[in-house]
Amino acid sequence: MKYSVYSNIIDSGNDVFSKMSAENVSIVPRKSQYDVNEEVSIDFYGFAGNAKDWISIAKSGSKDTEYITFKFLEGKTSGTITLPGQLPGVYEIRGFYNNEYTVRVRATIRFGQSGEAVNISTDKTNFNPNEEIRVNFSGFPGFAKDWIAISKAGSADNEYITFKFVEGKYSGSIVLPGLSPGTYEIRGYFNNEYTVRTRKSIQVGETGLTAKVICTKSGFAPGEEIIIDFSGFPGNAKDWIAIAKTGTVDNNYITYKFLEGKTSGRITLPAQVAGNYEIRGYFNNEYTVRGRCEITVENNNLGSKLTLDKTQFTPGEKISVYFTAPATYAENAWVGLLPANIQHGSEALNDQHELTYQYLSKKTSGTLTFTAPEKEGNYDFRMHDTDDNGKEVTYIAFSVLPKQDIILPSLTLDKTQFTAGEKISVHFTAPLTYPENAWVGLLPANIQHGSEAVNDQNELAYQYLSKKTSGTLTFTAPEKEENYDFRMHDTDNNGKEVASVAFSVIPKQQGPGLTLNKTEFLPGEDIVVSFTGFSGNAKDWISIAAAGSADNTYITFKFLEGKNPVQSPCRLNQQVLTKSEAILTMNTRSG
Repeated sequence: MKYSVYSNIIDSGNDVFSKMSAENVSIVPRKSQYDVNEEVSIDFYGFAGNAKDWISIAKSGSKDTEYITFKFLEGKTSGTITLPGQLPGVYEIRGFYNNEYTVRVRATIRFGQSGEAVNISTDKTNFNPNEEIRVNFSGFPGFAKDWIAISKAGSADNEYITFKFVEGKYSGSIVLPGLSPGTYEIRGYFNNEYTVRTRKSIQVGETGLTAKVICTKSGFAPGEEIIIDFSGFPGNAKDWIAIAKTGTVDNNYITYKFLEGKTSGRITLPAQVAGNYEIRGYFNNEYTVRGRCEITVENNNLGSKLTLDKTQFTPGEKISVYFTAPATYAENAWVGLLPANIQHGSEALNDQHELTYQYLSKKTSGTLTFTAPEKEGNYDFRMHDTDDNGKEVTYIAFSVLPKQDIILPSLTLDKTQFTAGEKISVHFTAPLTYPENAWVGLLPANIQHGSEAVNDQNELAYQYLSKKTSGTLTFTAPEKEENYDFRMHDTDNNGKEVASVAFSVIPKQQGPGLTLNKTEFLPGEDIVVSFTGFSGNAKDWISIAAAGSADNTYITFKFLEGKNPVQSPCRLNQQVLTKSEAILTMNTRSG
């Protein structure tokens, strides 16, 4: 059953929150702001009446299959339930039918005075010996004995050098005593316990931070790749840059990339869900942070998007740039064409380097037509929310190449029929502009083509291209005898399908075989041959030869054109023979 989804806004006194509704299903928390651990009362309406319809609480931004606590509705279509309170932060109440994981309705609530996640920060990360350390904190639950400590980096969570209670405050700042040179961690705890709720690394004294890690902008949208500039690295093959959640220890990371001996340059890290992150630079596969910067991933620019039909163009070629933009953008919001090496983020800087531009003129969607530059190289289209000291909100990269150098996406196979468990070599070509997470997936052939998101939900196996422009991927044929596709996608982040090739999994055969419907024919009569168990090569072939002649001689033949059916007819034209006998020969060679 398909469900239409739309947005509603519920106004509960002074509390305003958003929810999703499907077929008039709704969930309405009694309020949108709760104290820490306060029980949540939820009214629900329009559920299906299954015994295992259920409502859960989950962290905002988590997967729909994840939850912290839940309750079955026990066959009720409407009513009220209560769920346990939570620690400070933003959460989602989600409604589901019949023990499934498809969210039918959702609502946002907050715990804690501010509703924000627990966080500690400092005005800088490097302090002089014995310099007092000012620590800013927010999102604490308000217990009298919530506390913040300084510990040696790498020490146990219940060890500390000095500490201070925050005296029931939800947010504020404290000052802790200065320390001798070394690497330390500031840790936040609740209610006199020893569970670390948030942490921040600092350095006292000489840091050796010769490396620079530069976030190209401070804010990114969910699903947007994160571009980082770097310089001052020593050039080890395993110097590396990682992305980690803000407040985690220095040896913790979500994903990373080696710099492969480069001392400076630009890298792209995978997109992240909403939250606060730290980009960290390290030398030679070690865990000492040499440089860092912070970013926020937030939903502010989700309405801003630029897309292209392709990412490689020849000089002077027309380029269609498709855009969506919020209605709140100014009349002079604009899209510009810039060299890719211009640092991202600043509208003023982009304004100085744009090669050409067009205003959006309050349009929320449409197509802009540009002309590819004459100079070969890498470029961006970048969108800006205003022409008056605004900011860059999104971009898309492309390349200008000589016509002979343009690489189109393609997939090819050595044959189109395989048996279950057989290894399949998939040969590919892909544009250099595709990101690390461009991918090829194996899918049932009946899945509709086009949407990367749909293909992502139905893939049986996949491999990333990892910036390779050509090569061979090895897959294993599925066990089920059916029709399948290999499909290429330009990115794993709301991309599109760009190439495909079909194949079939067929029963295993005992060996090639030929059969005739009769053994005697009139002169000039066509001879129909049924064949089975061939290898599926394009140049497998069947011939007629005079009985007793050498195996490499024949009178007439026909290629099977890659067919490998259980049983299929092949029609051969009989030639005038000098004797009444002929022999049918099976050939599985090329030539």
